[in-house]
Amino acid sequence: MSVNISEALTYLLAHLGRTPEPDEAIFRNRITRKVYSREHLSRVVGLEARRVGISDPIGCHSLRKTWAYHASQSFGQSITVIQAAFGHSSQQQTMSYIGLTDDDIDEVIEAVAL
Repeated sequence: MSVNISEALTYLLAHLGRTPEPDEAIFRNRITRKVYSREHLSRVVGLEARRVGISDPIGCHSLRKTWAYHASQSFGQSITVIQAAFGHSSQQQTMSYIGLTDDDIDEVIEAVAL
């Protein structure tokens, strides 16, 4: 786990005042204690992105796709592993999802000439 994620989770859990149950949501409305919806959290991500200068539309789904892209391209994880993580039915579906094209494959073939 990334140090940043570990530090953020440590901070979050310290401020919850208790350890949540494994199946318990940790992002809740402070007043109503209701679990935030995916749509609400996506709006919050978009608002925070704009606040730091990102003008493109972004939401929770964008973060998922970005994670998959970087897992593949920056960290060399196989498409098969990412496919399994997302429950996709084919490698082609995963490649399409993260925006990998035949041109990207051709670049790798040319770059790794033995």
